[in-house]
Amino acid sequence: MTHSRCTRALSGAAALISLAALSAPAASATPASAPSSSTGFAYSSKTGELVDPYAQIEVKGTSASAGFASGNGQTSSVPARRAVASQYAAGLVRAVIYYNDANAPSYRTLISQSAQIWNGSLTRVTLQRTTGRGDITYYEGNYGSEGSTARWNSPGHGTIQIDYSQTNQYPALRVVAHETGHVLGNLPDHYSGPCSELMSGGGPGPSCTNVYPNYSERQRADSNY
Repeated sequence: MTHSRCTRALSGAAALISLAALSAPAASATPASAPSSSTGFAYSSKTGELVDPYAQIEVKGTSASAGFASGNGQTSSVPARRAVASQYAAGLVRAVIYYNDANAPSYRTLISQSAQIWNGSLTRVTLQRTTGRGDITYYEGNYGSEGSTARWNSPGHGTIQIDYSQTNQYPALRVVAHETGHVLGNLPDHYSGPCSELMSGGGPGPSCTNVYPNYSERQRADSNY
């Protein structure tokens, strides 16, 4: 948490993201191995263009409402793909970022709680667990002076390592939610900030237990999608 860093490769390139319904999908509707953004619906939030012809998506209501081929969740035409873009722009569907916690089993519950915190805080994107390839991958271990660290190439795409020592020193859920904020929201550290800022990290000291992003952090994170 005190050593988070970003390896940025934005340079005008937008993140490629999958699309799903605004309302949270039922657990039974989520495939055991959900597609990552590399195989999902590629949408450029910067240019407003769809850059991949097919998608595995979950759409609010019936498939007919968005013009999708039933059964496989794939778009059947260019107009159908444009319909998804219109729904996304109107806030009717959310971007979905899949995360994999297989390499951080000790923190699985905390990672899930962190995802719930961010899902309840944002309106443009949803975190969803997968056992397959994830957009965000979590790791756990003893990382010495490096501590808990986040690395990301673009919003919603990167790795997070959770340090045993640091989660013993600071509230563990705050550490996990903080690191998730780096990758999901493209948010920088602000150690001089108050406890009410999630991205102030360990700055306010171990007594700070706040695990929620404030209004400014929520707005900034949402703006990436």
